[in-house]
Amino acid sequence: MLATVKPHGKTFRDGLDLGSLGIEMALAIVAGYLIGGWFDRELEMAPWGTVLWMLAGFGAAAKALWRVTKQARRAMANADDREARELLP
Repeated sequence: MLATVKPHGKTFRDGLDLGSLGIEMALAIVAGYLIGGWFDRELEMAPWGTVLWMLAGFGAAAKALWRVTKQARRAMANADDREARELLP
C-alpha cells in the first residue's frame, strides 16, 4: 500500500525534495555554464572556463542525485511497508 501524503509530515517533505531534484540539477548545470562563460569573457581563457565550470555543474548535479538516492533508500529501509522493502536491491 502506498504512503499517504501528509502536508506537515516527513512523506510530504520527501516528495518535495524528490520533485525539486530536476530543477536543482538543471540550475547547477546552467550556473556552471554561465559562470564559465563569464570567466571566458573576462579572463580570455575560452573555452576552458566554460568546460571547467560545466564539469563543476555536472558534479553538483550528480551530488544532488546521490543525496536524494541516499534519502530514498534510507526512507525505504525504515518503512514498515513490505512493498517498500521489496523495492530495495
